[in-house]
Amino acid sequence: MPEPPTRGYYETMTRFYIWAVAELVATTRPGPVHELANALAERLGDTRLPLRYYSEVHLMSWDARAWVEPALAPLRTPADVNR
Repeated sequence: MPEPPTRGYYETMTRFYIWAVAELVATTRPGPVHELANALAERLGDTRLPLRYYSEVHLMSWDARAWVEPALAPLRTPADVNR
Protein backbone atom coordinates (compact mmCIF):
# COMPACT_ATOMS: atom_id res chain seq x y z
CA MET A 1 0.00 0.00 0.00
CA PRO A 2 1.49 3.40 -0.98
CA GLU A 3 2.25 5.94 1.74
CA PRO A 4 -0.05 8.96 1.90
CA PRO A 5 1.69 12.33 1.32
CA THR A 6 1.52 13.17 5.04
CA ARG A 7 3.57 10.09 6.12
CA GLY A 8 6.89 8.48 5.30
CA TYR A 9 10.29 9.81 4.20
CA TYR A 10 10.58 13.34 2.85
CA GLU A 11 13.80 14.51 1.20
CA THR A 12 12.60 18.10 1.56
CA MET A 13 12.14 17.83 5.35
CA THR A 14 15.46 16.00 5.74
CA ARG A 15 17.36 18.69 3.85
CA PHE A 16 15.44 21.45 5.59
CA TYR A 17 16.45 20.25 9.06
CA ILE A 18 20.05 19.66 7.99
CA TRP A 19 20.08 23.26 6.76
CA ALA A 20 18.44 24.52 9.99
CA VAL A 21 21.07 22.84 12.17
CA ALA A 22 23.99 23.96 9.97
CA GLU A 23 22.68 27.53 9.80
CA LEU A 24 22.30 27.76 13.57
CA VAL A 25 25.75 26.28 14.23
CA ALA A 26 27.35 28.64 11.68
CA THR A 27 25.73 31.73 13.18
CA THR A 28 26.23 30.91 16.87
CA ARG A 29 29.18 32.35 18.75
CA PRO A 30 31.56 29.77 20.20
CA GLY A 31 30.67 28.89 23.75
CA PRO A 32 29.69 26.06 26.03
CA VAL A 33 28.23 23.05 24.25
CA HIS A 34 25.14 23.08 26.46
CA GLU A 35 24.25 26.55 25.16
CA LEU A 36 24.40 25.30 21.57
CA ALA A 37 22.34 22.25 22.54
CA ASN A 38 19.73 24.50 24.17
CA ALA A 39 19.61 26.76 21.09
CA LEU A 40 19.17 23.73 18.82
CA ALA A 41 16.41 22.32 21.02
CA GLU A 42 14.62 25.66 21.05
CA ARG A 43 14.86 26.18 17.30
CA LEU A 44 14.16 22.62 16.19
CA GLY A 45 11.41 22.23 18.77
CA ASP A 46 9.37 24.80 16.86
CA THR A 47 7.16 22.50 14.79
CA ARG A 48 6.05 25.45 12.66
CA LEU A 49 9.61 26.36 11.61
CA PRO A 50 9.34 24.73 8.14
CA LEU A 51 6.15 26.74 7.53
CA ARG A 52 8.21 29.93 7.52
CA TYR A 53 9.77 28.64 4.29
CA TYR A 54 7.10 26.38 2.76
CA SER A 55 3.34 26.63 2.55
CA GLU A 56 1.63 23.69 4.23
CA VAL A 57 0.12 22.61 0.91
CA HIS A 58 3.53 22.71 -0.78
CA LEU A 59 5.22 20.86 2.08
CA MET A 60 2.59 18.12 2.19
CA SER A 61 2.58 17.55 -1.56
CA TRP A 62 3.84 14.40 -3.27
CA ASP A 63 6.57 16.52 -4.84
CA ALA A 64 7.96 17.26 -1.36
CA ARG A 65 8.93 13.60 -0.98
CA ALA A 66 11.74 14.58 -3.35
CA TRP A 67 13.53 17.90 -2.96
CA VAL A 68 11.51 21.05 -3.58
CA GLU A 69 12.77 24.58 -3.09
CA PRO A 70 10.96 26.68 -0.49
CA ALA A 71 8.32 29.03 -1.83
CA LEU A 72 8.03 31.53 1.02
CA ALA A 73 11.66 32.29 1.95
CA PRO A 74 15.03 31.06 0.67
CA LEU A 75 17.24 28.75 2.70
CA ARG A 76 20.13 31.19 2.93
CA THR A 77 23.55 30.33 4.24
CA PRO A 78 25.80 32.70 6.20
CA ALA A 79 27.90 33.01 3.01
CA ASP A 80 24.80 34.25 1.16
CA VAL A 81 24.19 36.91 3.80
CA ASN A 82 27.79 38.16 3.61
CA ARG A 83 27.67 38.73 -0.16
